[in-house]
Amino acid sequence: MKRFFLIITIAFALILTACGQEKMPVIKKAPEFELTSIQGDTVSIKNTNGKVRLVYFYYSSCNMVCLPTNGIMAKIQSELKKEKIFGDQAALISIAVDTKRDTVEKLTTYSKQLNADLAGWYFLRTDDFPKVQAIAADYSISVTALEDGEFIHTNAFTLVDAEGQIRKVYTSSEIEPKNAPKIAADMNQLVKEAKK
Repeated sequence: MKRFFLIITIAFALILTACGQEKMPVIKKAPEFELTSIQGDTVSIKNTNGKVRLVYFYYSSCNMVCLPTNGIMAKIQSELKKEKIFGDQAALISIAVDTKRDTVEKLTTYSKQLNADLAGWYFLRTDDFPKVQAIAADYSISVTALEDGEFIHTNAFTLVDAEGQIRKVYTSSEIEPKNAPKIAADMNQLVKEAKK
């Protein structure tokens, strides 16, 4: 009898492995926002539903954390393109918190430095700092403006599924170049989940 249960347990484990990864839990509904892209389009959670999104808050003059982190976003972009899901099924969203210096022109140059494909990588901005600070806070991202024009902010990626639900938050310790394929794989997992 014990042997029978052992065989059943092993078979069940093999079936689960064959079916893929465990389903990511839903953390909460992604807070809505509405910001303008560097192309002049209004982008929100609502009008990007149907796509799996990775959201990141940054400012372009930050070279210590933000530039390398957006560099990891560029690696994720490449991985998503390999899977042929970038743009129509998966998107990247970089939200600038420096409302004075991060102009459309500056962010356009910045996006080119990252080889960003604007068909699926949205660079969003506003002139209203309290607004973007509040949006960041809704995503549990702390943003503090310093007197010298610099910012202190939480460095994290927020993974939002195609239905507008937060499914995972990648903390600073997880945001490393070697993890770009894993993050892209998580996005692909949610793309496949949305098709079921």
